[in-house]
Amino acid sequence: MSAAPVRIPETVPYRLLQQAFSTVALRAGDRLRCIAVASSVLWLRESSKLIAHATHRMGDAAWIATGQNVRE
Repeated sequence: MSAAPVRIPETVPYRLLQQAFSTVALRAGDRLRCIAVASSVLWLRESSKLIAHATHRMGDAAWIATGQNVRE
């Protein structure tokens, strides 16, 4: 599931929206920080999936080798 970006019509001036929502423009460093945090969340989640998959596979290999269910 992914979030769809919000498209703002070009007829609405950004300064008006910034004033209405009390926001300020992001500087380049702020944008890079946001990208780094988002990327780290993605990498941590994918690595946790990889570890879980590898752990599950090792349990299957042990069961095949010994004939015993090591998960119980």
